[in-house]
Amino acid sequence: MEAEEIMHLECLKLSVERRIKLLDDNYVEFKLNGSFLKNAGIMGLLRMLECNESEAIIGTDYIIEDRTIKVSKDYILKKNLGYLYVKSLVQYYGQNTKFMNLYNKKGMVDSYMLKDEITDDEMKIIADSINEMGDMLLKNSFVSGYEIIDKYTDATTLNVNRIKEMKKEKDVSEKYKIYCEIYELLEQKEVQDILIIKDLMYTKLNMFYDSISFFQPSNLKSDIVECYNKEFVIPLRDEIENTKEGKKRCIECRRTTNSVKAISFINQTDDVNRKKSHYWNQKADALACPYCSFLYSLVPLGFCFTGANAVFININTDVERMKEMMNKYLLKDDGERVSEKSKIYRVFTSEAADMVEKGVANIQVVVKMKEHSDYDIKVISKDIVEGFRIAQTNAIGKNQNRDTDKKGILTMLEKINVKTDNGYINVYDMAMECILNRRSLYYIFDSMYMLALKNGSRVKYLKNVLDLQYIFRGGKNRMSDLKEMSDKAYNCGIYARTRLTDTKIADKDNALRGVVYRLENSLTIGDVDQYLDAIIRIYSSKGMPIPGIFKEMMESEENFNAIGRGYILGLMYEKYDPSEKNEERKQEEKIYE
Repeated sequence: MEAEEIMHLECLKLSVERRIKLLDDNYVEFKLNGSFLKNAGIMGLLRMLECNESEAIIGTDYIIEDRTIKVSKDYILKKNLGYLYVKSLVQYYGQNTKFMNLYNKKGMVDSYMLKDEITDDEMKIIADSINEMGDMLLKNSFVSGYEIIDKYTDATTLNVNRIKEMKKEKDVSEKYKIYCEIYELLEQKEVQDILIIKDLMYTKLNMFYDSISFFQPSNLKSDIVECYNKEFVIPLRDEIENTKEGKKRCIECRRTTNSVKAISFINQTDDVNRKKSHYWNQKADALACPYCSFLYSLVPLGFCFTGANAVFININTDVERMKEMMNKYLLKDDGERVSEKSKIYRVFTSEAADMVEKGVANIQVVVKMKEHSDYDIKVISKDIVEGFRIAQTNAIGKNQNRDTDKKGILTMLEKINVKTDNGYINVYDMAMECILNRRSLYYIFDSMYMLALKNGSRVKYLKNVLDLQYIFRGGKNRMSDLKEMSDKAYNCGIYARTRLTDTKIADKDNALRGVVYRLENSLTIGDVDQYLDAIIRIYSSKGMPIPGIFKEMMESEENFNAIGRGYILGLMYEKYDPSEKNEERKQEEKIYE
């Protein structure tokens, strides 16, 4: 290589190094790591930068590189981050607040009031809707919000006495007139934002922290933006502008810093500013730098709310992938009436095929429950994600490697609620609990089957429970075999249902109850000999040949469980249409092979 080329390469190398140095000097770097709280804060930061009011330009004001997001120091120093914090909360979570739910009822109230004749029931709906709005607007948190509106904005605030008048008014026409007057004030954007934040403070934000500045009694009537900036943004800016090397060390990122803040505000541990206990050896060190404190303040923005709970998917390998997954929760929030677990985990079931294709490894699902101070953490391993893919594409047994438009197995269980002595239980919730904790789903089958025998309820959904058992507990090599054996035994049960009972008996379930109890009991205690003895007696009593599938029960415990439960499920077959008889005849010759 000639000298000129060497010099040119050296110049290029120096140029690149200078650019990197310039980038490091002009940007603050936040990197994903093992801490789900810090990663949730990074997700919250990204949402703040992408909110409608941010005006942040990707590539200039912030840069995303694999596990890292870099934010321009100039952007941090010049932008009102407290204002963006409030605007982001309103944008992402405002529409799901109780305040907005009641606010949006105005159209319904108007439609009733415009009718020529209003029934007594409709009058009651109108009065109840208006009173419900009045109750909310008279809450102490909202009343303090009116003072913030009056003091810190140009908007016209609400009058508490006028709200009380609205509630007391008995005449519906007058009540509606005051309601419209108050509603007009609520239409002001500044009023809406402040009241939404007041709602969020005591329904969502307090799940993560309740000791930061704007929660303190002395600041309840203070500007939330100002409080946030004072506690988190000003220390961050001071740290950026400070040229002196700090002497304090951050417990999270380990960088030296000039100021620190106790992290107890986010993880709800002891306040180390007041408790210097032996736990800390009298020297509390659970202190974070302004960068980490700022990230922790954004943790609620990083979670997605699914009803009463909040969920965060901790993907610490790629910021864009984490963003993609979390945004699916925002898109899935369609108000559908399904269980909390379904809202949390349905993203995995619906997106499993895409996740498998992209080679997704273990994923941590973090759930913050409204009534609990701790976090529920589950690890969704790659094999479970693969199981979700199979379950949702019905790619098991004869359907293997074939996607269908049919609803996935888990999706079909979402709305199955079974009545028990203590209320209703959701089958999807029970199934997910077993799958995530790697427990057998036969427990669900046995308990729900016996409950159906007692109550006379439907059991066809248990076919899906059995399929889930083979997918998640059968193993990759045996999954299809177990499914096919179980299906064959199921068809045997369907066929035997009409042959083992008198054709004149309408209630075949009651006629078969004793038989089914004996077989189910044998399965529960794992006694294959007892099960086969019952089968021999049953078929011999009717002079019927015993299906060949039962021979395979002796080969393994897995076979016994799959065939045994498939058969008794077929005995409780529910369809009673003529086309079913044709299907039975089609199966007749097959099942005795």
